[in-house]
Amino acid sequence: MTTANMGDPRHPSPILIAHRTAMGVRPENTIVGIEAAVASGVDGVEIDLHATRDGVPVLMHDDSLARTTGDARGVEDVTLDELRAVRVIDPHNDVGAQPVPTFAEALVATAATHLVIEVKQTGIEDLVARAVREADALDRCSLCSFDAGVCVASAAAMPGMPVSLLAAPNRDTAEVLAQAAELRLAGVSLHYSMVDEQLVRDAHDAGLTVATWTVNDDADVRRMHAAGVDLICGDYPAKLVEVVRGA
Repeated sequence: MTTANMGDPRHPSPILIAHRTAMGVRPENTIVGIEAAVASGVDGVEIDLHATRDGVPVLMHDDSLARTTGDARGVEDVTLDELRAVRVIDPHNDVGAQPVPTFAEALVATAATHLVIEVKQTGIEDLVARAVREADALDRCSLCSFDAGVCVASAAAMPGMPVSLLAAPNRDTAEVLAQAAELRLAGVSLHYSMVDEQLVRDAHDAGLTVATWTVNDDADVRRMHAAGVDLICGDYPAKLVEVVRGA
């Protein structure tokens, strides 16, 4: 499933995605998070990418390892071998500390589901594209970034992959839609506080899909569903399924 399938009656609407693998219930950006997300019944998993000093894309939201692992070094300052000794802290005290996966490992773990790739670091688009091609995963991935240049470079490196422009609430929504349309991107990915029915109509009229994040409260999930968004991303995947589909 890709964002190109949004609105296709053969696929669920909205598409439900687990944020940072499933950070509300498992350590973020980990294989156990992917496993929990898949087991919950959502349609896909979202991950974040940085690359190590030796050019290996890995799952990490921040440019520093400090918050999630307690290691003060930056992702770009360590090699993959050095990163193998680092563990992601389990904030839920459930499954214990976890390894930092490579993007290639995440592509294997998500082989049966959709993968939303957020590229956090500029200049790694070709590394990401190479891993996607090696995994033959183009048809089951989509990509997003806050950086318009990353979006454009990623779309060029992976023709056919839907790419969306991310935007936070400090940006004007009309400006975001205009920029995404001008860059010929597939859609926009917006914080849920920015989204209402009119925004969704305007985006669809411009040929853009609308993804929303990080939607965790039941009332907000219902509001996004009612607004007609194409994708809802949240920290608690089982809750998304229960609220939207009554499972």
